[in-house]
Amino acid sequence: MITKQMIAGIIITGIRFVICGIGGFLIMLISSVLLFIRITEGARSVPNSSLLLIPLIPIGALLALYGAGLWKQWAYLWVIFSIPLSMLLWFVPFFPGDTGAAIIFTIMTATITHAIVKKYYSMRLVKIENL
Repeated sequence: MITKQMIAGIIITGIRFVICGIGGFLIMLISSVLLFIRITEGARSVPNSSLLLIPLIPIGALLALYGAGLWKQWAYLWVIFSIPLSMLLWFVPFFPGDTGAAIIFTIMTATITHAIVKKYYSMRLVKIENL
């Protein structure tokens, strides 16, 4: 039987995911891209105030971690940070201009990082259960 408390919990979780999870991820991603543009193209394209984006990157990552319900599972920050770090390659001059390959590379990086972190937490769980 579904109670009002269960419905309220589901609604709160959904709101938290949309505001913190998606919002934090977008804050981190947009801040990272603007910072990469600033670094690669120099000061002429983005104003000096763009250096204020640096603290927004970890703040957005922490918001995304909280919104995904993974708070205190800090290793998942590797997954979140792997996306803009792999996107950094898009801005280096020698990276091929193929957008499809760049997107596939970013998705593969995040997927592999997620698998490694998931394995890490499963190994920790087994280790704790064996104590």
